[in-house]
Amino acid sequence: KRAGVDETLLSKVYAPIGLDLGGRAPTEIALAIMAEIVNVRRRGGAKSLARFIHSEVGLADSGADVADEA
Repeated sequence: KRAGVDETLLSKVYAPIGLDLGGRAPTEIALAIMAEIVNVRRRGGAKSLARFIHSEVGLADSGADVADEA
């Protein structure tokens, strides 16, 4: 808002982005983001993370501790 972005445009922003695939590694998070983009473009029915409130702190951390699992 402070940057002068129109309120209508701001209402279209998805946050957090990504489908709830349960991924934690950076590659898994990237896949969830791309999956949501495809879902929105194709009007799919998958659930977006934007509909959930996460209480876990650090959910979108770097994933360095699980990167080798991918």
